[in-house]
Amino acid sequence: MKTDSGDYSVEFNSKLLNKTYTLSVIKAVPKPTITSSCNPDKTSCTLTCEGNTTDAEPVTYSWKVGEGVWEDLDKQINVNKSDTGKSTNSYKYICKMKNPVSEEVSDPIGQRFGPKAVPKPTITYTCNTDKICILTCEGDTTDAEPVTYSWKVGEGAWEVIGKRLIVSKSDTGKSTNSYKYICKLKNSAGEGEVSDPVGSVFYPEPSEVGDGGIVVVVVSVAIVALVAIVITVWLVWKKKKEYPQDTWIDFLRKYCGGMCGVPLTPNTKTGEDGADKAGRGQGNEEAVLKPTITSCNSNTFCILTCESDTTDAEPVTA
Repeated sequence: MKTDSGDYSVEFNSKLLNKTYTLSVIKAVPKPTITSSCNPDKTSCTLTCEGNTTDAEPVTYSWKVGEGVWEDLDKQINVNKSDTGKSTNSYKYICKMKNPVSEEVSDPIGQRFGPKAVPKPTITYTCNTDKICILTCEGDTTDAEPVTYSWKVGEGAWEVIGKRLIVSKSDTGKSTNSYKYICKLKNSAGEGEVSDPVGSVFYPEPSEVGDGGIVVVVVSVAIVALVAIVITVWLVWKKKKEYPQDTWIDFLRKYCGGMCGVPLTPNTKTGEDGADKAGRGQGNEEAVLKPTITSCNSNTFCILTCESDTTDAEPVTA
């Protein structure tokens, strides 16, 4: 009994010997258990080798990590996820209690460190010519596994499906492109992260444009043509101001000739096109030189100018 502990001496033949003996009654140690307390990020934990050691002292504590050797340490040890090799959570931790009369070993524990929080995912997608698209929920899940992937289509409920979602334009209600697709990553570290929605992964066929699309195209072409006509008329009117003495018919002959639907006036002196033959001067005038016709102004109209040196040859008609 514990109460039998104390100092003892021996009496022999009614004679008390000088030597004394100290008796300690010690209970066997219990089988310990390991408890842990970790920080919120589960990157650092304190492990405690627990057990009722009343009447079992003195007790020593030893720890074994993974396949390592036993080390005599304290009742508590601190372990960090950044410790070499331990961030994989594959290590097992075991503790041992020992006193002069017994020893006991705990059951091993592992996975003390929680996984890394999942990142916010993004959705990428590829489609084939058969109007089938593969949507992928992308995100770096290194040190975050195991991760579950959930999808939400339109106003539907979340469904745990997988990293990839296959959708077809022929799916009921989805051919309108009005559905939005959202994915979510989740692990034991928290509630998970949700992607931004994507939609309109299917593109309309040319026939799906309908009469409304044709009307828009026709109206657009008409507007462009009208703008071109307005600009042309404005340029012609602006040019006419440089020839106030000419009638519009004469001006149009000078300005655009045959391109405006007005034939060039024949040369009264030669009966031929003035651009081909030079007339001769009358009286004291010098004979006019052979003229040349200059270039077009743009792809929509040309300015034809009858060029020549008319010094000392005036008056000259063109």
